Amino acid sequence: MPSRSFPAYPGSVPDARRYVADALADLSDRPRETAELLVSELVTNAVRHGSGPRVEVSVDVLPGERICIGVTDDGDGYPVQRSPRVTDEHGRGLHLVGLLADRWGVRRTSGGDAKTVWFELAVTRTSAGSSPSGTTVDDV
Repeated sequence: MPSRSFPAYPGSVPDARRYVADALADLSDRPRETAELLVSELVTNAVRHGSGPRVEVSVDVLPGERICIGVTDDGDGYPVQRSPRVTDEHGRGLHLVGLLADRWGVRRTSGGDAKTVWFELAVTRTSAGSSPSGTTVDDV
Protein backbone atom coordinates (compact mmCIF):
# COMPACT_ATOMS: atom_id res chain seq x y z
CA MET A 1 0.00 0.00 0.00
CA PRO A 2 1.44 3.39 -0.85
CA SER A 3 2.11 5.81 1.95
CA ARG A 4 -0.14 8.75 2.63
CA SER A 5 0.81 12.29 3.54
CA PHE A 6 -1.07 14.38 6.12
CA PRO A 7 -0.76 18.05 7.14
CA ALA A 8 1.38 18.36 10.28
CA TYR A 9 -1.33 19.58 12.64
CA PRO A 10 -3.26 17.87 15.45
CA GLY A 11 -6.40 17.38 13.35
CA SER A 12 -4.47 14.92 11.18
CA VAL A 13 -4.07 12.38 13.99
CA PRO A 14 -7.58 10.86 13.62
CA ASP A 15 -7.19 10.92 9.81
CA ALA A 16 -3.94 8.94 10.07
CA ARG A 17 -5.60 6.51 12.47
CA ARG A 18 -8.48 5.98 10.00
CA TYR A 19 -5.99 5.45 7.16
CA VAL A 20 -4.29 2.68 9.14
CA ALA A 21 -7.62 1.16 10.22
CA ASP A 22 -8.79 1.05 6.59
CA ALA A 23 -5.48 -0.41 5.40
CA LEU A 24 -5.69 -3.15 8.03
CA ALA A 25 -9.45 -3.76 7.87
CA ASP A 26 -9.06 -7.49 7.26
CA LEU A 27 -6.94 -8.09 10.37
CA SER A 28 -8.25 -9.28 13.70
CA ASP A 29 -9.16 -6.59 16.22
CA ARG A 30 -6.15 -6.74 18.51
CA PRO A 31 -3.33 -6.03 16.03
CA ARG A 32 -5.46 -3.50 14.15
CA GLU A 33 -6.37 -1.62 17.33
CA THR A 34 -2.76 -1.72 18.54
CA ALA A 35 -1.59 -0.32 15.19
CA GLU A 36 -4.20 2.46 15.41
CA LEU A 37 -3.09 3.39 18.93
CA LEU A 38 0.61 3.41 18.08
CA VAL A 39 0.19 5.38 14.86
CA SER A 40 -1.83 7.95 16.84
CA GLU A 41 1.05 8.31 19.28
CA LEU A 42 3.69 8.57 16.56
CA VAL A 43 1.75 11.07 14.44
CA THR A 44 1.12 13.15 17.55
CA ASN A 45 4.87 13.14 18.24
CA ALA A 46 5.63 14.08 14.62
CA VAL A 47 3.15 16.96 14.72
CA ARG A 48 4.42 18.17 18.08
CA HIS A 49 8.17 17.79 17.51
CA GLY A 50 8.62 17.79 13.72
CA SER A 51 9.44 20.91 11.76
CA GLY A 52 7.91 20.24 8.35
CA PRO A 53 4.45 20.93 6.97
CA ARG A 54 3.62 17.25 6.34
CA VAL A 55 3.72 13.87 8.09
CA GLU A 56 3.83 10.67 6.04
CA VAL A 57 2.37 7.34 7.20
CA SER A 58 3.22 4.05 5.51
CA VAL A 59 1.68 0.62 6.05
CA ASP A 60 3.62 -2.37 4.74
CA VAL A 61 3.00 -6.11 4.88
CA LEU A 62 6.11 -8.11 5.72
CA PRO A 63 6.77 -11.79 5.14
CA GLY A 64 5.76 -14.03 8.02
CA GLU A 65 2.43 -12.53 9.09
CA ARG A 66 3.81 -9.13 10.12
CA ILE A 67 3.10 -5.50 9.37
CA CYS A 68 5.39 -2.48 9.55
CA ILE A 69 4.03 1.02 10.00
CA GLY A 70 6.25 4.06 9.62
CA VAL A 71 5.69 7.73 10.44
CA THR A 72 8.04 10.16 8.72
CA ASP A 73 8.57 13.83 9.59
CA ASP A 74 11.14 16.53 8.91
CA GLY A 75 12.19 17.02 12.52
CA ASP A 76 15.88 17.24 13.38
CA GLY A 77 15.51 15.61 16.77
CA TYR A 78 16.04 11.92 17.38
CA PRO A 79 13.29 10.42 19.53
CA VAL A 80 14.32 8.66 22.72
CA GLN A 81 12.12 6.27 24.66
CA ARG A 82 11.81 7.11 28.33
CA SER A 83 9.74 5.90 31.24
CA PRO A 84 7.20 8.61 32.05
CA ARG A 85 6.35 9.48 35.62
CA VAL A 86 2.77 9.00 36.78
CA THR A 87 2.31 12.77 36.98
CA ASP A 88 3.60 13.46 33.44
CA GLU A 89 0.92 14.78 31.09
CA HIS A 90 2.92 13.87 27.97
CA GLY A 91 5.76 11.59 26.98
CA ARG A 92 4.08 8.20 26.82
CA GLY A 93 4.08 7.68 23.05
CA LEU A 94 7.41 5.91 22.56
CA HIS A 95 6.97 4.12 25.87
CA LEU A 96 3.74 2.60 24.51
CA VAL A 97 5.44 1.74 21.23
CA GLY A 98 8.19 -0.04 23.18
CA LEU A 99 5.66 -1.97 25.24
CA LEU A 100 3.24 -2.98 22.47
CA ALA A 101 5.30 -3.36 19.29
CA ASP A 102 7.26 -6.51 18.52
CA ARG A 103 10.08 -4.36 17.11
CA TRP A 104 10.54 -0.65 16.54
CA GLY A 105 13.21 1.81 15.60
CA VAL A 106 14.17 5.09 13.99
CA ARG A 107 15.92 5.61 10.68
CA ARG A 108 17.03 8.70 8.80
CA THR A 109 15.86 9.07 5.23
CA SER A 110 18.49 8.75 2.52
CA GLY A 111 18.92 12.52 2.26
CA GLY A 112 19.20 12.81 6.03
CA ASP A 113 16.65 15.63 6.20
CA ALA A 114 13.85 13.52 7.68
CA LYS A 115 13.39 10.54 9.96
CA THR A 116 10.98 7.62 10.13
CA VAL A 117 9.87 6.05 13.38
CA TRP A 118 8.60 2.56 12.56
CA PHE A 119 7.14 -0.41 14.39
CA GLU A 120 6.31 -4.01 13.57
CA LEU A 121 3.43 -6.14 14.80
CA ALA A 122 2.52 -9.78 14.30
CA VAL A 123 -0.87 -10.02 12.62
CA THR A 124 -3.81 -12.39 12.53
CA ARG A 125 -6.14 -12.43 9.57
CA THR A 126 -9.88 -12.43 10.14
CA SER A 127 -10.57 -15.05 7.46
CA ALA A 128 -8.53 -17.90 6.03
CA GLY A 129 -6.69 -17.02 2.88
CA SER A 130 -7.15 -13.27 3.11
CA SER A 131 -4.18 -10.99 3.38
CA PRO A 132 -3.88 -7.45 4.68
CA SER A 133 -3.79 -4.66 2.13
CA GLY A 134 -0.30 -3.38 1.59
CA THR A 135 2.98 -3.59 -0.20
CA THR A 136 5.25 -6.48 0.63
CA VAL A 137 8.58 -5.34 1.98
CA ASP A 138 11.57 -7.68 1.99
CA ASP A 139 13.69 -5.82 4.52
CA VAL A 140 13.06 -3.01 6.95
